[in-house]
Amino acid sequence: MLHPSFTSPLAWATRLDDALDEARVSTKAVFVVHGGARCVGTRGFVEKTLAKDEVVELVGERFIALASDADAPHADLAALVAGLPKQAPTPVCVYLAPSGAVLLSTAGARPAAVLINDMLEASFKLKSAV
Repeated sequence: MLHPSFTSPLAWATRLDDALDEARVSTKAVFVVHGGARCVGTRGFVEKTLAKDEVVELVGERFIALASDADAPHADLAALVAGLPKQAPTPVCVYLAPSGAVLLSTAGARPAAVLINDMLEASFKLKSAV
């Protein structure tokens, strides 16, 4: 779950199973943000980059947003992140197909333009896999 001190206009799912179920129904990918409340990079990323209109719009169109608090992650999200090649620095962003397969993962706060490119790449990979 996204730490309560974060503010973001996105509607966040809090459980991986729920997000994957919703992704299967909507044929969207899952966009996971894994970061900690004490991490300055995560805070800035969530409160500034993820609040940009163009990011909010793209997430709404193509993704189910899922928050993972790195300080107290659910076991399934902790296992997912632990299995990734890129785990630091936080935030870690993971893009999942509705099947749960990893489409793309990145580490570190990314500017909006780079994040949007990542999202478009993950969307392309999802469409290519279908």
